[in-house]
Amino acid sequence: MNNPIILSALGIGIAIIVAFFILWYLIAYFKRRTGLEVSNAAEEMNLRFTGERREEPRADVSWEAILHTSGGSMGGRLKNVTRGGAFVACEYPMSPKDTLRIGIKLPNGKWIELEAEVVWSNANVPEAEVVLRGMGVRFLRVGEEDHKEIRNAISHLRDG
Repeated sequence: MNNPIILSALGIGIAIIVAFFILWYLIAYFKRRTGLEVSNAAEEMNLRFTGERREEPRADVSWEAILHTSGGSMGGRLKNVTRGGAFVACEYPMSPKDTLRIGIKLPNGKWIELEAEVVWSNANVPEAEVVLRGMGVRFLRVGEEDHKEIRNAISHLRDG
């Protein structure tokens, strides 16, 4: 163990490990201080590899909905939701870029109504290839009170 090469390599290895832990601690500390969760590079990688654009995870739900379109109204169900959008299961999905108003019955029994834009639809996918007929929507111009209601309902699901 008196070999200087071994002692030198051991010292360098320990220094690298200590430096790694100090760097890890500093990064974690500053992320907590600044409130940063995910870097832009990580978000870009998520979009590139998974096609996901949402900034927060979806919550699986089964909330009753009424879809008000230019052609009339129809029933539907929100199957997953974030504060920014949802997957709406319905018999007749609309086309991307169409807008609609969605009445959503939250778990507390309260109804909220939001304006939304269709961002994707499986309306033209053959029936044999569809697991659940519907469309993805992005909520538009959501008021602070409605954001709060959605956030509380999602938090209740995750906590409960």
